[in-house]
Amino acid sequence: MTRLVAHSPEMSDKPGHFWSSVPGIITAVAGLLAAVTALITALTGTGLFSPGARPAASSPSSAEAPAPAFADVSGQWEANVTYGWGATHKERFAFQINGDRLTGTGTFLGVPRPLTEGVVKGAQIQFVIPLEEIIGTERRAYQLRYTGAAVNGGLHVQVMDSRGNADVQFAAARALSRP
Repeated sequence: MTRLVAHSPEMSDKPGHFWSSVPGIITAVAGLLAAVTALITALTGTGLFSPGARPAASSPSSAEAPAPAFADVSGQWEANVTYGWGATHKERFAFQINGDRLTGTGTFLGVPRPLTEGVVKGAQIQFVIPLEEIIGTERRAYQLRYTGAAVNGGLHVQVMDSRGNADVQFAAARALSRP
């Protein structure tokens, strides 16, 4: 059986020829992207890209440990939230931080309500808005549990409904004016 091997002037046995070919260039770019991604991941772990966060000191004083870094989410926030039934509402949040506690108010369907169980851990926030629904003559308490993260000056939030409805996700931005 005879093997046919195509040989063209472009294909040579010169050293380094692979790196000037399309597959070589793609390989080099992929390697460069992997290295940059690893560098960004390492720098993110130090807190370099987190607003308000500082890397932990390498040698804290023997008398006191460094204070944990918390996301600066205090103030007014707003978001257009589309709920599972298709309605979209402009929801507003007013947060205050005291240590690792998060307090304030949040709207649900445009009605302001107090937050409970609010916590800030690094760039993560959690809080609950307790609610009540009336079905016929029966009143039922339920909760909306919010978990979120401060990302690039905004908040990415997920809402879990204790009644089992589908989770809702939204992005919130700092409000330009008070609600």
